[in-house]
Amino acid sequence: MLLGVAFFSFIMGNFIEIITNYDEKMGIINKGTELHNWMTLLTRYTNNKPLPRSLINQIDDHFTYFWANDRLASISKDDEYLNALPRSIKRTIMINYLFQDHFYKFRQFFNTFENRESEFLYDVAFGFMPRKFDENEIVYDEEDDVTEIYFIIEGTLGVGFRVPGTESNNIKLIKFFRDDSFVCDYYVCNNKRSEFIYQALKETKVVALQKKFMKEVFAKHPEIASKIKAESTKRYSKMIRDPLHEHRIKEIEDLNKKSAYKIIKIEDKKEAFVESNQDENEEDVMDDEFRNASIPELHNILKKKVESINDEMNQFSTNINDFSLI
Repeated sequence: MLLGVAFFSFIMGNFIEIITNYDEKMGIINKGTELHNWMTLLTRYTNNKPLPRSLINQIDDHFTYFWANDRLASISKDDEYLNALPRSIKRTIMINYLFQDHFYKFRQFFNTFENRESEFLYDVAFGFMPRKFDENEIVYDEEDDVTEIYFIIEGTLGVGFRVPGTESNNIKLIKFFRDDSFVCDYYVCNNKRSEFIYQALKETKVVALQKKFMKEVFAKHPEIASKIKAESTKRYSKMIRDPLHEHRIKEIEDLNKKSAYKIIKIEDKKEAFVESNQDENEEDVMDDEFRNASIPELHNILKKKVESINDEMNQFSTNINDFSLI
């Protein structure tokens, strides 16, 4: 009986070791424990105050999606097996196998067919990183430092601005980019800050290329980089900057018209109130004058009123004549 238990333990131990080695070789490693330990270490710098639960959930959600969709989890540029292969096979694995869909869908950015024989696509392939944005999440705000280009796999990103003179959360989205589109390439390629707000309208899945990584790739391929930068600038001006600037100017003009209208209405009300009071005061004075005046004095009062009316009519005629000469 003891022999049977020992034999069973030996078999099970070897079986578990085989599964563990298989997972390690295939890259199926549960990194959740390592992530938890890392987050726990952060509490050392906050007097053991734990991270907020909402932040923990965000971090966990980010890495869960990243690990499940990272095609480079089991391969890198320094991989011994990859480097032992001929150049043509390495290119086939990276460009035609692992990332063929990306290079085809976003061929407008990569100029895929034109650059298919260059090392450019092979180098770029090692930079793709999966990302996911929640509904209504602000991806980039105005004047943010843009660190990544986003190639949209699924979902919608809107581009807009805050309506001037209104609350900060009053965002007007003008342009919308959906599946197989890409955004922020102009900012990354030309090292610019965001001019507008980029917001996810619903859960949006993308792949990203980081600015630091692209800077290194562009340094190796200056001619290709120059063309991509020029195309991204032209595309950005036509599709985003020009139409959004037009909408922003229109919003400001409409806001100014509304503000001016309100000011005019307020002034009209003030003037009407003052004139009404003046008329009432004048009527009161007239009543007192008529009640207390003698006959000769009444003639003088009426004479002054007639002269005043004549002066106003003459001034009115003069204004009409001047207006007709303009």
